Amino acid sequence: MTDVTLRLEQPADDPAVERLLDLGFGANRRQRGVYSLRTPGGQAFAVCQVAIHAGAIVATLRFWPVALAGFASVYLLGPLSVAAAWRHRGLGATMVDAGLALVDRAGIEAVVVSGEPDFYWRFGFIAGAPHGLVLPPPIEPERIMIRSRVALPPPPLGRVSRAAAAVRPPAELGAG
Repeated sequence: MTDVTLRLEQPADDPAVERLLDLGFGANRRQRGVYSLRTPGGQAFAVCQVAIHAGAIVATLRFWPVALAGFASVYLLGPLSVAAAWRHRGLGATMVDAGLALVDRAGIEAVVVSGEPDFYWRFGFIAGAPHGLVLPPPIEPERIMIRSRVALPPPPLGRVSRAAAAVRPPAELGAG
């Protein structure tokens, strides 16, 4: 994929990212429970990425600070969206690998996702529901996953909630 460049998302990318998300998930995507955890403009820009081809954004991966008891720092992964012409080429996996590397470098303790288990297992995510991890409905329990760099607290982990104010990584990244 030498013709695609990954870079950190910038606030000016928002209109193009939102169009790509509408195409990928539909205009009703904001009805999903995870959207209640996302503060508009509150994404963690130090780790969010876009993929650029010929000057256009062809994929996006966002992370959002959230709160979960027992953890000092947690991000919600998503949405991940790849333009139709770029799907099934490994771009989504490349973005998740790169994004999680940035998250790890930032010292974030855990990442939660509502996603396809068959896709996210390879990145170290495990099923969250058996550990009592809860995301806002409607989300199927099998889609709730967690990847933790620290030992999981005893179950139940509890409900993920919107982060209070602007939670930033323990060591804000100088990447970019």
